[in-house]
Amino acid sequence: MSSLPPAPFRGPSKKETLKLLSNDRCLSRLPLTLGEFSPQAVILVEEGRWRLRELTADHTKRDQIARAQSAKGYYMPEHDFGALVAGRVLIDASSREELVAQVKKIPWTFGGAK
Repeated sequence: MSSLPPAPFRGPSKKETLKLLSNDRCLSRLPLTLGEFSPQAVILVEEGRWRLRELTADHTKRDQIARAQSAKGYYMPEHDFGALVAGRVLIDASSREELVAQVKKIPWTFGGAK
């Protein structure tokens, strides 16, 4: 994913996520990156579907970043954030309201207060 914030990373809690998604103008906030200490998942709209997707590392890109940063003498694990891509779909909903209903039901493993 591009433009992820630098460490320390703290995404919204479940309560904050639901509040953000309840706003009719939430599309301007998407993609919404979730997680604590490192990005773990993302909420986005793809092909008209509202999705919660796990973030996973693009290993080729991660290796490129590590080599480039190591050559500069400055490599930190946070540099790997730039190699994250949307992976497995955790929730696939036809509408924002359906996504909100499904998020309410799942155990929150993305940091922040429950």
